[in-house]
Amino acid sequence: MLKELRSKHRNIIQMSFNGFKNNDIAEKTGMTVSTISGIIRSPLGQAYLNGLHDRVQEQTLDVRKKLIGMNKNALETFERLLNPKEKAPHSVQYNTAKDILDRNGYKAPDKLSVDMNIQNKSDEEIDAEIAAMEAAIKRTQDIPKEDVKKVVSKVKDNMETEIIDKLPEDFDPFNNVDIS
Repeated sequence: MLKELRSKHRNIIQMSFNGFKNNDIAEKTGMTVSTISGIIRSPLGQAYLNGLHDRVQEQTLDVRKKLIGMNKNALETFERLLNPKEKAPHSVQYNTAKDILDRNGYKAPDKLSVDMNIQNKSDEEIDAEIAAMEAAIKRTQDIPKEDVKKVVSKVKDNMETEIIDKLPEDFDPFNNVDIS
């Protein structure tokens, strides 16, 4: 009977440790809420609860120590995967870089908002815009080839003049030229 009682007490304290409310524990065990509270608050109950906390804390510290020990290897792996000489697949490089950025607080926005103002135009306004575009296209197509050649020639002459004006007076294009 004593072992069963101890086992029940342990189960009650473990349930409390796992986050169950006293009302839930009482419901599951068939005991009253005050009995559950008394078991949890008793010196033996508190000692057992503290022991559970200590065990979890030790396990957490062990895991953290292992993770810290693995940091160097993980960083070397990341460096190797991101090294272009290693020729890791692009998807692997992308996911590696993304993981590193995510773990350092750089994250792409979850939601992209686009502000689209839709303008309501009448058919006449749209027709006028289309006509203006067509007229601009026609003007560029109607330029005689001779005029285009004159404009290109003027631009070319101006560029040559600007370049020549910037050269020093004693500039000799054939001086120090290696023709081998």
